[in-house]
Amino acid sequence: MTKHRAAVVLALTLVLGASTGGLAAAQDPDRRAGAWDRSVKAEQANDLPRARAALAEAYGEAPDSYEVALRLAWLSLRLKKGEAAATLYRLAARLDGAGPEATQGLADALTLTGFDAFARGDRATARARWLEALRVNPSCADAPRGLDLIGPVPTVTPEVWGGYLTSSQSASAAQAIYLHAPAQVTDQVGVRFAYRHIGSTAGSTGGGATSTSTSLFGQQDEFYAGATFARSYLGVQVIGFALRSPDETVPGAAMALRVGARYGVSLTAASMSRSTGANRQIMPQIYVWPTPYVGLTTGARVTNDSDGSTTSAVVGATVIVGRALVDLQAHTGTERWAFSMAGPTVMSLFASSKYGGTLTAGFELSRTASLYLQAQYEHITQPGTSVQDGRYTGLSVGFRWSPKAGKKDGR
Repeated sequence: MTKHRAAVVLALTLVLGASTGGLAAAQDPDRRAGAWDRSVKAEQANDLPRARAALAEAYGEAPDSYEVALRLAWLSLRLKKGEAAATLYRLAARLDGAGPEATQGLADALTLTGFDAFARGDRATARARWLEALRVNPSCADAPRGLDLIGPVPTVTPEVWGGYLTSSQSASAAQAIYLHAPAQVTDQVGVRFAYRHIGSTAGSTGGGATSTSTSLFGQQDEFYAGATFARSYLGVQVIGFALRSPDETVPGAAMALRVGARYGVSLTAASMSRSTGANRQIMPQIYVWPTPYVGLTTGARVTNDSDGSTTSAVVGATVIVGRALVDLQAHTGTERWAFSMAGPTVMSLFASSKYGGTLTAGFELSRTASLYLQAQYEHITQPGTSVQDGRYTGLSVGFRWSPKAGKKDGR
């Protein structure tokens, strides 16, 4: 009896399933007929997610119509869904009636996925996507810009900077020269070397005599060497350095860790051994790139040394417009010998800084040359002395040369 009942239930299930499938098939043409109009209406209302969903629900993610596949791909591209757009453009290019807009759209989608990969630190994928975009459409405009941004491998992009530093305390002034040689060994591994020389200018003590090492600046030579490793969602940098002045040599080391892609967290830690005691810093931050051309960061720097423990709030913003870049980094709260991995460099010397910031602007002069301008301001103090608060300023000009930038692989 039980077996008989089970057989009846199975038969009824099969019959009802077939009937439901037939009914759905019968209704399918009507459902598809209105989907296009619903999609267009949603787009006109600037509701792109609903415009895409109207077609996807009616035709699926792999439609057999060229026009529908092309529209789904285009809507995906407008929604910044590069991978989905590339898949749909590839599908559209294989369907009957395919036109040149499918390959042109595929190149745009591949370019977008390249910038997405670059934003999360995946240089290998970014390079592959941009090169594929150029193979699909050699006239694609943005893929070469991406390849210019990432550079060939292996490559060395040396930089030379000249700067002028001043302080209102003791009317100190100094000249600085900075040399930086970052080298990309592979798309994941890089090394970097840097050197900075700071020398006080004559008459910087305010009495017409040459400044000595007891003034704010004096003379200092700085040496940096390090390595970087970056994958899609992980980046690691390590730096060793030594700061040498007539009074002492200060050895130090720093490490930076990034976890995330377009948004995530980073942590920078630095330690240096001064004659007055160790200076240790740790700076956790969160960051987000809402678009490939705008980046925002916020966090805090905690400093601990012989003068005590302090915490400062730090913020940053980077904007890329065409071939120009503007970067602002600022803090409020006391910092001492603040270390920057971006340089690498120590941002201020022989004083505590209450608040300040650095503004950097870069301009691509050609495929192989870029010009940089940098301005720095810090409100400084000297704890434990009778010296009043003062200002620390710096103006620098930098030049970067990319000797292999005009010889892109695959181009």
